Amino acid sequence: MKGLLAGVGIGLAFGAVSLLFFNLQHALLIGIVALLVTWWTNEALPLGVVSLLPMILFPSFGLMDTDAVAANYAKSIIFLFLGGFMLAIAIEKTGLHHYFSIRLLHIFPRTNRGIIYALAFTSALLSAFLSNTTITLMLMPIALFLSDEMRLKVRFLLAIAYGASIGGILTPIGTPPNLILLGFLQEQGIQPLAFGEWMVLMSPIVILMLLIMPWLLSMGIHKEPVESIRGDIPILTHTQKRLFRLFILLSCILVGNTFLKELLGFALNEIVVLLGFGLLMLFPKIGFLTWEDTKKIPYEIIFLFGAGFSIAAAFSQTGLAADIASKLSFISGLPFLWMIVLVAGFVTFATEVTSNTALTSISLPIFYEFAKQMPSKEGEILLLAVTVAASYAFMLPIATPPNAIVMSSRVISIKAMANFGMKLNLGNPKLLQRPKISIVGTRKPSNYTRDLTLRLAKALSDRGVCIVSGAAMGVDAIAHTGAGTNNTIAVVANGLDIRYPVLNRGLIEKIENEGLLLSQFNDGFQPTNWSFVVRNELVVALGDCLVVTEAELDSGSMRSVEYAQKMGKKIYVLAHRIGESNGTNRLLAQGFAEPIYDVEHFASSFGQLPSCMIPKDDFFYFCQTSPTLDEMISRFGERVYEAELEGSVTIQGGIVRLG
Repeated sequence: MKGLLAGVGIGLAFGAVSLLFFNLQHALLIGIVALLVTWWTNEALPLGVVSLLPMILFPSFGLMDTDAVAANYAKSIIFLFLGGFMLAIAIEKTGLHHYFSIRLLHIFPRTNRGIIYALAFTSALLSAFLSNTTITLMLMPIALFLSDEMRLKVRFLLAIAYGASIGGILTPIGTPPNLILLGFLQEQGIQPLAFGEWMVLMSPIVILMLLIMPWLLSMGIHKEPVESIRGDIPILTHTQKRLFRLFILLSCILVGNTFLKELLGFALNEIVVLLGFGLLMLFPKIGFLTWEDTKKIPYEIIFLFGAGFSIAAAFSQTGLAADIASKLSFISGLPFLWMIVLVAGFVTFATEVTSNTALTSISLPIFYEFAKQMPSKEGEILLLAVTVAASYAFMLPIATPPNAIVMSSRVISIKAMANFGMKLNLGNPKLLQRPKISIVGTRKPSNYTRDLTLRLAKALSDRGVCIVSGAAMGVDAIAHTGAGTNNTIAVVANGLDIRYPVLNRGLIEKIENEGLLLSQFNDGFQPTNWSFVVRNELVVALGDCLVVTEAELDSGSMRSVEYAQKMGKKIYVLAHRIGESNGTNRLLAQGFAEPIYDVEHFASSFGQLPSCMIPKDDFFYFCQTSPTLDEMISRFGERVYEAELEGSVTIQGGIVRLG
């Protein structure tokens, strides 16, 4: 309710202030847009609901009639997005994006700078066609185990986040502002850029950014040790090969279409081409999707496009864009280069604190007033600069999910998170700053395993250790419960809007509200066999070590063990009788794991109970949360160094722990 009231208050304030400079109609439009942007930002209402409000508000306040607003929600350019997203769903469903990522990561040198370039290029190229959120979450576990050095891990994670934002502008379907621009040009009767033309224009910017950004991130880290990219290049399945061939065919058509337009003045309608290939994904014996898969299409984004087009149309039709442009007329007197710098700088700053889609919708009609007075090519460049700048937000997360996602790792301090303005809307991100232990095991544990798993999770949680698991039946659910829903991280193998398994629905919802719920998959994604494998990798990557309480030889828990071994993480198992938990018994026999004989003794190696051995002092109680050195200094000053000299605390990798 507070979020709703905040939106109304901000809308009224903007409208009232605007009356000092604009007429009533323009002030109403500014107030309504401020209301929409606030609700988009604070998520007081679902994205799709806010995006449909222009259908009600614009006609109600006499800004546009209903038919004029509704037309913006069915622009032909939206179907370009639909076709592209059907292809993206097919790529994700078949797991082809995993092949692309591993293949790309093996191209670059095995140096620390080479790895940073590899992660940035991989993230950028995949994000040009797939969701940047999905790509960032998919690559994050890889970055986390490439080195034990804190400084390197930070650079690796930032390379992924920045690469995803940079790559989004490479194609017209890479990020929403691109489609907003194409729709706006279409509305003005200007021929939109062809798919290939867009890529040709954007490629120099993307390449330049991908050369500069990783180089800057790799400065001063030449001597840190780094592991090579682990994992062999997978062999494509028959299904993946079929999709790969279709993807190559589509690429050839889109590239060829650009040359047709230049050489013959004739070109295929690319909306028809991309939508056609998207629908082909649903054809039997040819495609890869069922109608159920189309539920994964983010229809709320389609409504967001409609809202963006409606805002742009309202700015133009009411004359507000021209009015604002007249008040900024001094810009037109600047040299063209300085105009681009000023406009791009303004949009880049503004996109740090608001939705890039909303900002693009507002900015395009305003700067189009300047573009109309310029030579056509220069005007086109000006509008492209506005669009590109809206996507290049590298400081605050309100317009770029990848920044928020990579902050969900303990390798980045609270101070750094504040500097980047991290706002992770999945629960309590501070849990990621605590010591973490991953606990996995069978879905059908014995009574012995149930009891010890519950006791183990509780004992670790009492000592300030956060428990990470996969929210499945059995050991996972017991571990989450033992830790308490406010001190556990659940990684799920489906979209965050889906509760699976259904029997754990209540537990998962409590974790989402009180703890932290993470997923590498888009909303609507149903769990599959391969998504559980991907989920397991992230569960292992987040923990400082892995505990397997019970597992058979060919179980998913043993797959988690393989990941832990590749990441160099210590593995612990419960002691079992011969013939029980054959998987963990084999690990013990082979010397790959250490046994847990005493729960309290094991938990004590990760911390001390606040109620017994720790003095009743805020300083020591705060240390239980494993804060960063910056946090400790800001709160307790030089005392942290005195405690280190006394041996009461240790400082490692910028994290303060009890000695």
